Amino acid sequence: MNYYLLTGASKGIGAALAAELLGQGHSLYCLSRTMNEGLDKQAVDGGFSLSYTLGDLTQTGAGAAWVQYCLSEITPQAGDSVCLIHNAGLLGPVSPVGAEINTAAIEACMRVNLISLMEMAQVFVKETQTWQVDKQLLGISSGAGRGPRAAWSIYCASKAGVDMYLSVLAEEQADQPYPIRVVSLAPGVVETGMQEFLRQQPASTFPSVDRFISLKENDQLWTPELAAQKMIKLLNRPDFGKEVLLDLRKV
Repeated sequence: MNYYLLTGASKGIGAALAAELLGQGHSLYCLSRTMNEGLDKQAVDGGFSLSYTLGDLTQTGAGAAWVQYCLSEITPQAGDSVCLIHNAGLLGPVSPVGAEINTAAIEACMRVNLISLMEMAQVFVKETQTWQVDKQLLGISSGAGRGPRAAWSIYCASKAGVDMYLSVLAEEQADQPYPIRVVSLAPGVVETGMQEFLRQQPASTFPSVDRFISLKENDQLWTPELAAQKMIKLLNRPDFGKEVLLDLRKV
């Protein structure tokens, strides 16, 4: 049995990933702030294994408690696999450094994108390190974490943190007898609610807005479904984890 733990399953790439994984017959555990009613119906209609938890990753320990619960439900057998995918994310403030400070929005972005990943990874590693099955941890990063974007400093910083944290984890796992294979993946520009929001920002505060509008107008955005399918192909590759920092458009 393949077990998948997925955050941010209610919309965008997360919803597409959840639908694809469930449709393939995997055992799926999901966490999001709002319910994905379509996924619940898919599970009922198809007789698929779905556990859905409503939770807010801006709250300290919410992700860690969820991972602990999921792993307590799993009794791994030879040939099984367990995969944690942290897809949930917040865009955070889109404004130049020095503009009006919204500390709550900054903290929420850093907590959902980075700190919750750290909390979940701590539990995942502690509880599964001795499990003699295939284990994967996939963090959704961003090109914004690998190059500066004006007016996007908080999001860029959070995703750069994801890259470095998972790079360190991968290095630690290399010496383990039953290692967890780790990847931090930039999915490219995908047509999600975040992209729609960015296209609506004024150029005075978000200088890159014309680029995002152009990507939409020139049909250069991937659908969430296409991105999800390519992610699952990556997860199924035997060399998953050989390189930690990946760009989905280049694998």
